[in-house]
Amino acid sequence: MSKVVSYFFSSIGRKQLMGVAGLALCGFVFTHALGNYLIFFGAEAYNSYSHSLVSMPIFPIVELGLLGVFLIHLILAIVVSIYNKKSKPLTYAKSPRGKRGTSILHSSLFWQGMIVLVFIIMHLATLRFGEESYIVYSGVKMHDMFAMVGAYLKQSFFALFYIVSICILGFHLAHGLQASLKTFGIYHPETFLKFFSWIFSAFVSFSFIAQVIFMFIKFS
Repeated sequence: MSKVVSYFFSSIGRKQLMGVAGLALCGFVFTHALGNYLIFFGAEAYNSYSHSLVSMPIFPIVELGLLGVFLIHLILAIVVSIYNKKSKPLTYAKSPRGKRGTSILHSSLFWQGMIVLVFIIMHLATLRFGEESYIVYSGVKMHDMFAMVGAYLKQSFFALFYIVSICILGFHLAHGLQASLKTFGIYHPETFLKFFSWIFSAFVSFSFIAQVIFMFIKFS
């Protein structure tokens, strides 16, 4: 037991646990983006899909599990960031660039995550816990998620905020996915690793942004 505890309190343990949580969240946003493509097929298709998800007996468990994974990732990101700053107390007039340096996108991973956190809070506040509306299909009453999403995304501020946040999420996914895989020793081929990470983030970002633009145009 002491070895397990020591592992999770070690530097590599924290990074690997954060990597596992990060990979799980990557899987979630990927499936979420795929499911949301039903928006393009109209209100009934999207609402029925949403209703089928929340009607599953296991849904509350999955929801709590996802929250737990997110909190683990968030807390460990804060802890790792603090330890990294303590281990590098010196600052330099000019930071190195290139292979020996750290890109701005990579060095700002923590702050990207904080912006994504604000986005998630607003997303949940407006759609998960916001004002509810209902609709009936074939005698089945369900949440009218299509109308609820449209009511917010037709507003220029929300649409623009979503698009900017999704772009930041895309950068976070690209660098975070690479970092998570490297934590488990997956370095080669490096070119493919970068290509896969950026293609993954581009697909997720494009999917969500296309959905935002579609709803903005449809409800404006």
